[in-house]
Amino acid sequence: MNLIKKYFNNYVNAVVLPTDSKALKLKKSSLIIVPLIIGPAALIWGILYIFLEQYVSAAIPLSYSVISLFNLWHLYKTKNIILLQQIQMILVLVLPFFLMWSLGGFASGSFVMLWDFFAPVAALMYEDSKKSLYWFYAFIFLIVLSVNIDQVLIENNTEVLPQIAIELF
Repeated sequence: MNLIKKYFNNYVNAVVLPTDSKALKLKKSSLIIVPLIIGPAALIWGILYIFLEQYVSAAIPLSYSVISLFNLWHLYKTKNIILLQQIQMILVLVLPFFLMWSLGGFASGSFVMLWDFFAPVAALMYEDSKKSLYWFYAFIFLIVLSVNIDQVLIENNTEVLPQIAIELF
């Protein structure tokens, strides 16, 4: 645990500028946590899907890991948190829906819906109220779209995850 804490502190110190306000330092720290926690978890999740021969579903969390790695690298080089914030919010809003759809809709993939709530909540914390409403509207749009295509996804889902995998995820 100390190794993880040291790694996190070193990275935060590398991307925080001396001229950053206290609020910006806190924002950077809190936003960096998202890809640093979800990235490795998504990598493991993707590898598990590969072992379960769910290759399309595996590509989604693996793509999150790769994009987040480049996103963190870009933050390290530029010290600009805006791009990290926007990309992470888009990824965490859209990719769980893609994963749910690839697994066969609500019936087989609703367990990934938890991640979708991050984008509207983060928008409330880090953006003005008008912009945060757009994130909420995008979330609602994706829910409505999912409901409308759910029957098609269920009918066309030929590869079902084993029950133990559904329970683990």
